[in-house]
Amino acid sequence: MAARVAVNADGSVTVTNFSDATQASVADADAVTVGGAVIDGFDPNVSTYVVDWPKDARIPAVSAVPAQSGARVKVADGSSVLSSTNSRFATRTITVTSANGSVTRTYTVGFQPTDRDGRPAAAGGNGH
Repeated sequence: MAARVAVNADGSVTVTNFSDATQASVADADAVTVGGAVIDGFDPNVSTYVVDWPKDARIPAVSAVPAQSGARVKVADGSSVLSSTNSRFATRTITVTSANGSVTRTYTVGFQPTDRDGRPAAAGGNGH
């Protein structure tokens, strides 16, 4: 693909028919979802989230919404992590790869077992 360059009457330059390498290198997420519900307060610059999850409930699907079209999202099971309260929780790792494949960003969601069901209704809970 060849870029087209035009010099305008006022001396400014207009370039068309080119790809924007800057946007193609973005590997941020606009949102991370747990069981179909967006994590409240998500910030693409924060890489780790811990979600309270009922200890008897199955770990839900986790995903991300890429900030730029063409970026790819891959979710993998994480590991069992020992928390500071000596309880174990499961994790999921989300990797967002930029459209041009040159940049990756990783987000981790940990599921802290809890006795109460505070999941949002969209994630199968009662919201309390």
